[in-house]
Amino acid sequence: MFLSCAALQAVTWIDEGMGKRIRGVTFSARVSTQFENTMIHTARGIFTRLLPNIYTLITKLVHKLESMFRLCSPGYGISLVAETTYGCFVSADTAVSYSREDEVTEIDDKKKELLPPADVGEQIASVLLQEIEQGGVVDSRHQVRVVSALYYLFD
Repeated sequence: MFLSCAALQAVTWIDEGMGKRIRGVTFSARVSTQFENTMIHTARGIFTRLLPNIYTLITKLVHKLESMFRLCSPGYGISLVAETTYGCFVSADTAVSYSREDEVTEIDDKKKELLPPADVGEQIASVLLQEIEQGGVVDSRHQVRVVSALYYLFD
């Protein structure tokens, strides 16, 4: 039995590059698909106003498994990824949902209102723009994972 390992090539990430494109996907369960359209419209509006020369594509994730979603709590969300000219990816995502009926406690005996989809789209677009503004080749959410992976790799 042989174990072969490919040599790791050194990567120098000094400059993260300029924004090239923004991709995204929205998803929902047991709510109107209009929620997804509203999130897409709001996020795309912010990006085109601030970054007019960047290609933006945000699509809807459509599920046909209605029987599976009967057990899910109602909710929706959006995930965005920005790609730079040097191949770095920066991401931001969020999800909003009600608690399931069997998880409602006596303290929370009434359902709380969900954040409107327009606010969700606006907030997640702002979060992604803040990540881009901070710079770097790895977004702040994943920096701990990269450092721990490098620690175990070179330990």
